Amino acid sequence: MKKTIPIVVILCLCCLFGAHCWADDSQQVVAEVNGTKITLAEFNEIAQGRADRENLLNQIIASILLAQEAKKQGVDKDPVVQQQLKLINEQQLALFFYQKKVTDKTKLSSKELENMIPPKERQKVRFQQIVTATKEEADNIYKQIKQGASFEKLAKEKSIGRNAKEGGDIGFVIINTNIFPEEVEAVIFKLKDGEVSEPIKTREGYAIFKAIERKNLTEKELESKKNYLQFKIAKEKTDQITSSLLESLRSKAKVKVFDQNLKKIEESKTRDDSLLKIQLAEVNGTPITLNDLIGGQATYGNPLDSPLLKNPSFLKNMVEDKIKNMLFVMEAKRIGMDKDPEFVRRTKIFADGILANKFAMDVLCKDIKATEEEYRQYYNEHKSDPQFSNVPERVRVKHILVTDEKVADDIIARLKKGEDFAALAKQHSIDQFSAEKGGDLGYIQRGRLDHVFEEAAFSMKIGEVKKVERSNFGGGQAKLYDIISVTDKKAAGANKFEDVKDIIEPTLLYKKREQKITAYIDQLKAKATINKNMKLVNTASSSAAGMIPQAPMP
Repeated sequence: MKKTIPIVVILCLCCLFGAHCWADDSQQVVAEVNGTKITLAEFNEIAQGRADRENLLNQIIASILLAQEAKKQGVDKDPVVQQQLKLINEQQLALFFYQKKVTDKTKLSSKELENMIPPKERQKVRFQQIVTATKEEADNIYKQIKQGASFEKLAKEKSIGRNAKEGGDIGFVIINTNIFPEEVEAVIFKLKDGEVSEPIKTREGYAIFKAIERKNLTEKELESKKNYLQFKIAKEKTDQITSSLLESLRSKAKVKVFDQNLKKIEESKTRDDSLLKIQLAEVNGTPITLNDLIGGQATYGNPLDSPLLKNPSFLKNMVEDKIKNMLFVMEAKRIGMDKDPEFVRRTKIFADGILANKFAMDVLCKDIKATEEEYRQYYNEHKSDPQFSNVPERVRVKHILVTDEKVADDIIARLKKGEDFAALAKQHSIDQFSAEKGGDLGYIQRGRLDHVFEEAAFSMKIGEVKKVERSNFGGGQAKLYDIISVTDKKAAGANKFEDVKDIIEPTLLYKKREQKITAYIDQLKAKATINKNMKLVNTASSSAAGMIPQAPMP
């Protein structure tokens, strides 16, 4: 069965992260759906080099059918959807302006990029690794290896890394492609074949690497390396170009930031809709309210409840980002970019994606549930599947994530006095996704979350509460503080129904949604008038070769 739910996601993501400019701006029609035409240029806007063009075209057609049905049922009139579409349109125009004025100026030719890659970086190296939780363990294993012990055997017995069962074999790695941090690459790519590194601190713990063999890069791998090099170069140049552009635009604009209103929101004890109307800034006479920042965002629960709104730097950054976007949008409109055919295509595709996704998930699948009997039936039919027969050790965790250690210590003290964990999570956690569920993250496995977080969680007893300090995911200097509580543990290998229900639940619900959407699309197709020109689609596929990713908009 073809997967249906990702249809809309594909459309949205292609546009969200920036589409490329295509030399073929043809208005030739590759498909028509109930009178709605999909031109070759529009299709190429999404395809961006994908090989499965026929499957992609079918997904686009399905998304258009859902969007058309959404309009028939008035989904596009929903105030939240209209706000989302308005925000998205502005974001896309800002991104389009940014692409033309910044990223297009950072591009290099394929030949220029190839000349920048030194001979030693045109090889890939195959590694084995052993990962441990502590340096003491790593030092002990390193000593055994130096005394002649088998690296592969020790990896299978001692490593907590993801490739332990394969003797620590992580396959071939290409330097300077962001697989490992630069400080790790600086050590491991100097190893000769058969040579072993001393223990190195990594995100997973402490790692020992062994170089096995090296080979020359294939043409495809060399192309990928050039793409990544272009990305790095663009990223380095964009800061300078963007800073200069913003300075120029801001010097010509009238920008006001109302700090007293920012403070009012931070200090407000009530969280009602009146806050949304507070004006935080103004750009050339156009006000920026809190509603402009968060009103159209799809969030879990009420975005006004987020503790981030009480964080001065976070709120100020939101305002500054909005000012930047507005300056880009205003300049883009001034020079007519909002009328550019390429931009019009992009926003049309994106709008259809938003409507299709909203209709599919909030109308078609709104009431989809599964009964206990259905869960058990699915388990009985699939209990021999690897995901159920080889279940790793898991712990169920709830957490409260904060940025201030004093706040973390205060929460710990309040928990010891008997206050409710769920209530404190909803009140204080900046992880809004889990906060809405009382901080519950469900069952976690090793290798899925921050290493420090995992080590604490797997070492704790049920009912124990602990504070954990870790680095910000964004790579900044700020620290994050987790208050962790373990509520349940499940041993590795257990595959009783009760042990795997948490895995079955999202899988079964996904399948039920997928079946519902697929069946509905089939009904729409049966009643629709659809024409496809697959010869044009397949003939034009060669134009997608050699595209290079651009640096993201900061």
